[in-house]
Amino acid sequence: MATKIQLRNDTSSSWTTANPVLAQGEPGLESNTGRIKYGDGTTAWRCLSYASNGIGGCSTTWALITDKNNACGPTNIALGQLAGQCITTNSIAIGNYAGSYIQGGNSVAIGTGAGTLNQGSYAIAIGHGAGNCYQPEKSIILNADTGVLCSGSSGFYVNPIRMFDCMPPTVLYYNACTKEIVYGTGSGFRGTSGFSGYSGFSGFSGFSGCSGASGFSGCSGFSGCSGDSGYSGFSGFGKVVPRRS
Repeated sequence: MATKIQLRNDTSSSWTTANPVLAQGEPGLESNTGRIKYGDGTTAWRCLSYASNGIGGCSTTWALITDKNNACGPTNIALGQLAGQCITTNSIAIGNYAGSYIQGGNSVAIGTGAGTLNQGSYAIAIGHGAGNCYQPEKSIILNADTGVLCSGSSGFYVNPIRMFDCMPPTVLYYNACTKEIVYGTGSGFRGTSGFSGYSGFSGFSGFSGCSGASGFSGCSGFSGCSGDSGYSGFSGFGKVVPRRS
């Protein structure tokens, strides 16, 4: 009669709730995911690493939400449908299909379809479809558009940037007031006015002019009117001399 071997098994939630300590080399199977852990005789279930990622998956060690401050040691975070299936050390995948297939170490993928296929190490992809496929290592991709944004080499990539036709083409301009970066497409912009020049020094006082010529003598005034004639005086009395005969 054949011997039947049955692995100790339970659902993932039941394993997490019970959190047992498996004996050295004892396997524990999650019946709903197909993933297996092997005991070491001292470590509780929650802090054991998975030996496999279940049916059709990649081997991944996960940080559990129930582990405060991630005390069990795994340093990866994955949230979303098929997010971080093949995640490596110190990586973050948040969003459906984010970092799904072979996400590099120390990389970040946030957004639906961000860093989905072969995201390089130390790469950052934020936004829908950012770095969707083969994002180079040590690159940053920010995408706020409806389509995917991929790159062919390491660098900094942003989409969209608003066009501004009052600036020379191919020039980026940072608006310190609005904090916006715009891309020039026009013929140029007016330069700022120059500073006003300093006022000149006052000139020296001129020499005194020569004295003017003497003026002409004025015309003689009109003679005054003659005064009224005086009254005639009284005739004097004559002396009477006797007549000699």
